[in-house]
Amino acid sequence: MTRNRPSIVSHFLASITAIALLISCGTTTAERVGENRTTPVVLKTAPWSDADVESFHGIVTDLASPEMEGRGIGTKGLEKARNYLVTRFRSFGLKPLYNEGDTNSYTQGFEAPAGVKVTKHSMVYSAKGQDNPAKQYTIMGFSPSKAFSGDAVFVGYSAVNDETHYSSFGADKNALKGKIAIAFRYEPQDNKGKSLWAKKGGGRFGQWTGHSDLTRKAAHAADQGAVAFLFVNPPTQPTKTLKPTGQSIGRAIQIPALHISAKQFEQMLAASGVEDPAAKVKELQAAADSGKTAVTPIDGLTITGEVQLERPKVRVHNVAGVLPGAGKLKDEVIVIGAHYDHLGFGGSASRSVGSKNIHPGADDNASGTAGLIKLAEHYAARAKSTDKTDSRTLIFVAFTGEERGLLGSRYMVKNFKQANLEAKNIVAMMNMDMIGRLNNKKLYVMGVGSGKQWKQMVADASKDLDFDLKTTESGTGPSDHTSFYMEKIPVLHFFSGTHKDYHKTTDTADKINAEGAVKILTMFDRILMSLWVEPERIAYLKTKARPHMGGTPRGSGAYLGIVPDYATIEGDQGCGLDGVSPGGPAEKAGLKGGDLIVQWDKIKVGNVYDLMKGLNSSKPNQKVKLKVKRGDKVIDIEVTMGSR
Repeated sequence: MTRNRPSIVSHFLASITAIALLISCGTTTAERVGENRTTPVVLKTAPWSDADVESFHGIVTDLASPEMEGRGIGTKGLEKARNYLVTRFRSFGLKPLYNEGDTNSYTQGFEAPAGVKVTKHSMVYSAKGQDNPAKQYTIMGFSPSKAFSGDAVFVGYSAVNDETHYSSFGADKNALKGKIAIAFRYEPQDNKGKSLWAKKGGGRFGQWTGHSDLTRKAAHAADQGAVAFLFVNPPTQPTKTLKPTGQSIGRAIQIPALHISAKQFEQMLAASGVEDPAAKVKELQAAADSGKTAVTPIDGLTITGEVQLERPKVRVHNVAGVLPGAGKLKDEVIVIGAHYDHLGFGGSASRSVGSKNIHPGADDNASGTAGLIKLAEHYAARAKSTDKTDSRTLIFVAFTGEERGLLGSRYMVKNFKQANLEAKNIVAMMNMDMIGRLNNKKLYVMGVGSGKQWKQMVADASKDLDFDLKTTESGTGPSDHTSFYMEKIPVLHFFSGTHKDYHKTTDTADKINAEGAVKILTMFDRILMSLWVEPERIAYLKTKARPHMGGTPRGSGAYLGIVPDYATIEGDQGCGLDGVSPGGPAEKAGLKGGDLIVQWDKIKVGNVYDLMKGLNSSKPNQKVKLKVKRGDKVIDIEVTMGSR
């Protein structure tokens, strides 16, 4: 709720309080920026010191050290990082947000998926009356537990690209029904192995486009009626290693998916009577690259197998410390956040293909976590060294599970009662994710449209810091601020940009620009100082969604605009919604947070992954009929898909 405009006297008192805080911490001057505009006024704090730069880099080095094991879900290193944060918060004198006992009083525990484990597998191929056990294959982590059997067919790259009028499946809609689909990995390419579809750089898939995504390929085969999907590297992309199960965890599909070796594929072709399998494979690639594709039977080859997987869960923790407020503002809250988890030893999000080495995550997000620790240290010292009149309560929270879909921040906002919090009392949430690689002065600040005063405050706070400032209005994005924005809380998100080491084993502490990060913290501090003591609240604003950002599931160009409830990532009861993107197709159609989607046209939706199958089968502007459980009732909703 927005407060009435405060009086000049209240502004003066708040300003005097803030200046006293700064002077008591060794700062000799404090300047009010933006005096010609409406409140709240940004308080320009003095630059942070060289000691802060050194300390910041030391914290990043600690969190990105080998003993932290990449801070992955299920690792001992994540627990060590949790304890490191608790020790720091306690040493500053922050109060515990959660009262779960002396040891865990700063932590909020919840269950998170810890990967996937293959418990049983088999595959036999039969041709000309002979059975041969397949030995050179791995199970994909996005497979269901299921047995399969059928005649084998080849489907090129198992790709559909409307822009280039390319399809691997031909005109016969029934050609794949009941079959085992075998396809090439990647996408059409030239004789040097370079994609024919990717533009320079290839976007987030590197040298390939999204059509190379294995789950998309497998989903295409499933949509055509295949009962299993096998993929093999084409001759232009030879490899001696197969994609590990643990590095292929993603949205599950309806049919088993396996990576078979090139040698295994040649043995299958030989069993079916092909005299020169190696030459045949090259012939198949030439046809697939040129677009001369259709479902091609492999004479007399039948494949039978079984896949059984377990998806264990482990207990993980958010870590939160509180700096209590004072006076008239003490019941209002500001949340300062950063996620401390990373990829551990790799996994499906790793860009170091095939690596099982530690992914240190120095920038992502030891840098943001270090910023969180330093801010907690500074504000705890300021609070101790002066008598404040009015100030808001500050909650410093390190989230876990961000890399798995904002799990920690979503759990926190869905369970505010565990901390005696209410969303209406939270004035703002400020987030840091990857602030350690400031390059060419470029700083991204997201969410400036989520609060009425944000744009001016951000401009004022950065005025003399020489940033090349890039702002976006949307309150949603690929980090934890999204969870708070969905609760109608104004948010800001700070990000220094992506780089070639993102999600790789090479994201190490020696590459961190600590001076640049501390400059970012100087700007962050100015805004936070104003929020801490200025009487006027930030007024929440609804922003236009950015379809390509955040935890919103995406299909082949179609956009729905939801934040799924990741508690329904498995199971068969439906896909839950944590929220809907403002102005998106879901909101326009009448979908709401708390809804449970149980059917997408003719597709039964049991979980998040089933919903992805529906998305992948849809196109922009297509009308889709949904069955939605809302409370005890099931209602029909028609949504017109958007485009991303």
